[in-house]
Amino acid sequence: MATAYYGQGSTPSRSSDLKSNAYKEPYNHEAETLLVQTKLAYEAAKVVGKEQKNIERKMKKELSKELPGCINKYNNGIKEIKDAFARIGDIVNSDKEDYRFADQIRGVDRRRPVFWKKKKEHERSRVEETFTGHQSESFLCLNKDGEIKQLQDKINELQDSLENLNQIIRSKDGLEKQHHAEKQHLQRKYEEEIHVKEEALRNLNQIIRSKDELEKQHHAEKQHLQRKYEEEIHVKEEALRNLNQIIRSKDELEKQHHAEKQHLQRKYEEEIHVKEEAFRNLNEVIQSNDELYRKHDVEMQAKEEALRRLSSVASRQMRDRNPNITDLSDPNRPTKIAEKMSELFDNQWTDAFDVLEREMDDRQIIETLLDTLMRVSDECRRLSDENFFERVQQSIESPIEATEIPKNRILLSDQLKQQIKEFRKIRAAAVLKDIEKIIKPRIKLVNHPEVQDYLSRCVEIGWLCAVQDPPLFLKAQSPLEFDTNAFKDYTKRGKYVEYVVWPALYLHEGGVLLAKGVAQGTDHKPTPVRNYVEGRQPPPALPYSKMQAASPENNAAQPGRATLAPSNNTSGPAKTK
Repeated sequence: MATAYYGQGSTPSRSSDLKSNAYKEPYNHEAETLLVQTKLAYEAAKVVGKEQKNIERKMKKELSKELPGCINKYNNGIKEIKDAFARIGDIVNSDKEDYRFADQIRGVDRRRPVFWKKKKEHERSRVEETFTGHQSESFLCLNKDGEIKQLQDKINELQDSLENLNQIIRSKDGLEKQHHAEKQHLQRKYEEEIHVKEEALRNLNQIIRSKDELEKQHHAEKQHLQRKYEEEIHVKEEALRNLNQIIRSKDELEKQHHAEKQHLQRKYEEEIHVKEEAFRNLNEVIQSNDELYRKHDVEMQAKEEALRRLSSVASRQMRDRNPNITDLSDPNRPTKIAEKMSELFDNQWTDAFDVLEREMDDRQIIETLLDTLMRVSDECRRLSDENFFERVQQSIESPIEATEIPKNRILLSDQLKQQIKEFRKIRAAAVLKDIEKIIKPRIKLVNHPEVQDYLSRCVEIGWLCAVQDPPLFLKAQSPLEFDTNAFKDYTKRGKYVEYVVWPALYLHEGGVLLAKGVAQGTDHKPTPVRNYVEGRQPPPALPYSKMQAASPENNAAQPGRATLAPSNNTSGPAKTK
């Protein structure tokens, strides 16, 4: 609530043209404050009366959600009345009660006309009357506050009495219900007992009647049993006579049975002898049949072995330099090698790429990893082709000098060569560790587990490709226009090939495609560059994607002897030696 205190926010009166400010300010401020506080107390008293009625009405209901709000409004109104009366009391009981009149007398010219003094006295009397009226209303409000408290106390007492009365009524209703339930229970129990007694009486009468009937029935049954007993005695005597007769016939039957038994015993022994003889003959026949079956099995095994060898020879002759015929039982057949090569690009190639990102840019890493795969493939081709049959023949003829380069003419037959190549292909997975020991020192890469794992998998793929008959062919050469039949997009798609990321795998040189390669596409036509092809040595100073095809003289000089070492700085491509 806004309260105009002494010396704040007053409105100037019509006598503002007077020279004395001491007459104007104290008089107007105090009277205006009293009037405002009286009005505030009056409005608060109206709120208290209204909320008192609301409280009485809400308390008649057991659960009213608005009752706490009404009580808060009532208490706030009482507090406002107390504050207003406290402010009025401070002004009325002040020692400066005559201050404004003294200031008025001092501030007004004594020579002013009489009508001026009468006007001021009239205004003072009007203010005092207004104050007196409001003061009486304020005291009435204070009296109402006491009455409200008394009424509140009476309401609380009535509410407690009402609550006790409700409890008494509820307890009375509970007792009446309990009494009624007990009364009904006793009534039902009494009726059940009456019914039980009547039923027992009926049963007793029935028992008495049944007793008489049982006595009559017992007498009749007694006579019937007497007659039956006499009849049984007669029957037993007759049965005894029959039994004696049966006993006599039994002895005769036993004698006859004994004679028949002896006859059957002799007949059974004769049959047993005949059957044993037949079993001995049958065993001899079975033994002879078993011997025939064994001979037949040996002959069939020999025949199957001959057919197997013949089929194996025919199969090897058909597979010799014929890639279109594949042994589906071979776990390292060309289609499986293509799957392993795809897994190498998806897994180990990605891991090695992540490791080399700290030393090279993306293009240099791609060139380095591609160089590694192609050089490893060249080394594996060199190990599988270079003087292979000469060394095998030398090992057979002179095992001690097998480490030297043989100079003799090859005397191995084509069939034996085919068998040796088949044996090498079967043992390819078992000798991978030895091949790694030969090739890894020649390929220099970062000594990191992920990169070395990539190199090991390259050796595995290269060796498995090299021992196939004919060897599988890796091709990283692409025409200027993007060949979607042989290569997939890397990160960009375009009409032309910017550089090769991963080689394509063919069944043999000029054969069918087993696995697509990966190349970076571009829409700008690049400068024609011949990419690296497996089996041809690139110049050592150029990166992989810009290698020129080497001359036959350079190929014959040092086939597959190139090694790859990454640069120590990241500003240039990987160096080759």
